[in-house]
Amino acid sequence: MRKFARSLIAVALIAGCIESLSPEDIYGVWGGEGARLTLSNTQALFETSCWAGELAIPVQIHADRFTAIGNVHSQGGAGGTATVAVILTGRLSGDVLHLTVETSFPLGPFRLERGAQASIPGCP
Repeated sequence: MRKFARSLIAVALIAGCIESLSPEDIYGVWGGEGARLTLSNTQALFETSCWAGELAIPVQIHADRFTAIGNVHSQGGAGGTATVAVILTGRLSGDVLHLTVETSFPLGPFRLERGAQASIPGCP
């Protein structure tokens, strides 16, 4: 029983060292090469060179990661118009947001910085 209690205390201490995000930690405009993400308590917008759309609010926060779901719409180019579902997963490291995008085709990953200008080329 003592061994179990010590193990339980060790797990609790380790879990206490994992920082949990709050919504305020991720609110802001995030920019980088090829993408922009805007998050607040009233809006969540994602934009790349060929895709842009809104995400559901509030975004879901789990420990040091967040998840957002939504739809993005094509912004022209040779592919015509389309709407696709996306799941964005972000991991915050200081003022850098490592963003992955799950959808039916490759998109990302992106390295975004808080308050940085986004470099988003036009859609081919």
